[in-house]
Amino acid sequence: MISQEFNLKTLIGEERLGRYYRYDGSLTTPPCYESVIWSVLLDPLKLSLQQLHAFRYLHDDQANLIQNTYRPVQSLGSRILFRSFLSKDIVEDTKQRSAFAENNGQYLINNMKLIITLLSLLIIGL
Repeated sequence: MISQEFNLKTLIGEERLGRYYRYDGSLTTPPCYESVIWSVLLDPLKLSLQQLHAFRYLHDDQANLIQNTYRPVQSLGSRILFRSFLSKDIVEDTKQRSAFAENNGQYLINNMKLIITLLSLLIIGL
């Protein structure tokens, strides 16, 4: 159990948290309900040998080693893989996001002008 609050962004890094794959999946242990949204970071976290060793010796509430908590890879089925980034290259991704935001902003402005014009015509027609 974690005894203190901690900031996940600080632990993982805010830049890394913004670039991930996501898909609907299931629990990895029985009953394997398909009620989980999995997020996989594009840039994996690196563990030291000490950290890996600590994970290998985690215990459950009955002091049993937590081990073999995996299952065979399941079929993809109809799952769709989503991603939170436009390009794997972080510099290129940032450029593409900026360009998208600028273009999307202009698109919204044009739509608002159209809506105002249509509303004006409706009001005049009434």
